[in-house]
Amino acid sequence: MQVERRPFLNVFVYACLIAGSVLFTFPFVWMVSSSVKVDRELYQRGIVIQPDTPHAPLRSPYVDLAYYREPLGPEVAARFALIERVARTCGFSYPSTVDAADAARGVAQGLARKLEMALPPSAWKTGDAALEAEIRRIATPPIIASLFEAVYRQMAVGQIRARAWSRASDDELGAGLPMAARLRNTTPAVLKVSEGLDHDQPCATLEYDFTKGDRWRLEGEFTTDFDLHDLHRLRLQLRMDDSWHRLDCTVEKLGALYKSEKSFRPGNPGWVTLTWQEPGPEDDMTRMRTWIHLKEVARGPRFVSDPHKIRLAFELRRSTQMQAWLGKIWNNYAAVLAQIPVGRYVMTSLYLVILNITLILISSSLVAYSIARLRWPGRDWYFLLMLATMMIPPQVTMIPGFLIWKHLGGYNTL
Repeated sequence: MQVERRPFLNVFVYACLIAGSVLFTFPFVWMVSSSVKVDRELYQRGIVIQPDTPHAPLRSPYVDLAYYREPLGPEVAARFALIERVARTCGFSYPSTVDAADAARGVAQGLARKLEMALPPSAWKTGDAALEAEIRRIATPPIIASLFEAVYRQMAVGQIRARAWSRASDDELGAGLPMAARLRNTTPAVLKVSEGLDHDQPCATLEYDFTKGDRWRLEGEFTTDFDLHDLHRLRLQLRMDDSWHRLDCTVEKLGALYKSEKSFRPGNPGWVTLTWQEPGPEDDMTRMRTWIHLKEVARGPRFVSDPHKIRLAFELRRSTQMQAWLGKIWNNYAAVLAQIPVGRYVMTSLYLVILNITLILISSSLVAYSIARLRWPGRDWYFLLMLATMMIPPQVTMIPGFLIWKHLGGYNTL
């Protein structure tokens, strides 16, 4: 019997299967791509599958020209040169630490999106003079300042705090000194530290150039009014510059050297409070872990041993573009594994599943054998009683069962 061949039908069927596979794979691809995005990438307009390329700048401060990533409408894009000219000549003083042309272009990108929503379509069809007057009316100094702040990336250091287990509040280390003088710059060829303000809050602004070295280091020695045997944690206020370099903390105290267990990557703009502490009782709690462990790596007389003196060092190491990508991909997963005891959850589930299956198999086998193979008085009546109890909805027995286990001492235990 000869089989009729239908090549076009086969092609159509396979095309439908491939299209269906792609369609049903999309949610999985979306979840995987979203798992490596930072917070600001999750609230973009439209559907964006590919995560943004992480920054690994050789110099900071810098202007993030990729911050405003949504495409402009054709009418606004055609007049972008005019918007950029307004951003250059608006009278706003851009910092000397960044290229003025890049700063004006970054501001113009944000201004164009604001104008696209604020101006009616008819405004874009007028002449250059009328449109420029309308743009300058909207582009007030506070607006330009906010747009520049959105694309300006600079790292800064704020307060350094220490807390003892016996105290309910942190102590500020180096209080009374200028912010730029609290930590000593040991890599002046790579890093420049200066006094600064951020929203009226004093801070030490950092300018680094990794073309002159692959790392910078700040260190300082402080005196505490409590015994360092009672030290609970150390905290650093840091303004991130949206780079994916690696920041490490080193601590000398009580004749030992401690290093951070993992590096922190400042892959977001804005302020963050970093916390370092030694392994302790809080690690066994089910609370989210927002701290980085300090592990002892050496001990000897060369390290600070005074019980009231502590030496801190912060070091930022340069990342290549590949290291930046790997850091961004692993960043969210590492945060989840560090903040949530996933291993404990898995072991608890395995323990309960294995114990339940084992005990159910043993008890059910004994009951089934006694009913199916043995003859004993009242067997049929007990079998009917067992069937009747199986028909009771579990919602009815849930609370009595819980109370029984609680009175037997099984409450809050595996």
